[in-house]
Amino acid sequence: MFALSSALSYGAPQKTSDAAIGWQELIQMSMALLVVLALLMLLAWLYRRWQGAAGLSNGAIQILAVRSLSPRERLVLVAIGEEQLLIGVGPAGIRHLHTLAKPVETSKPQGSFAQVLSAVKIEKKKTGQSDSASEGNSDD
Repeated sequence: MFALSSALSYGAPQKTSDAAIGWQELIQMSMALLVVLALLMLLAWLYRRWQGAAGLSNGAIQILAVRSLSPRERLVLVAIGEEQLLIGVGPAGIRHLHTLAKPVETSKPQGSFAQVLSAVKIEKKKTGQSDSASEGNSDD
């Protein structure tokens, strides 16, 4: 039916209005633009959030731990060589809070996520724990 109507209207002169773009098309393009801008803002937000988790521990400066105090303020434990610094990060800027005399031991899993996950599963099998055992103890 569509092919027949388009074939019939192919030879007929098209009716054109004086306005190049109608209101519906303008609203549709505006909504599409808003969706694209919202997607870009979301990607920028995700990039900023995951920037610290992308392996900043390579090189002379290592971020050992981050503790969020509020949505805009954080404490950061940074290692520079053998020295560890506690730094405050907030809207007013970055401040050195303390240089640790005795370095703090941090426990970071080594390897990729898949390697860490398989190591945890192996430990669970050794100790006899199962995933279903923890699920069965819910008090609903």
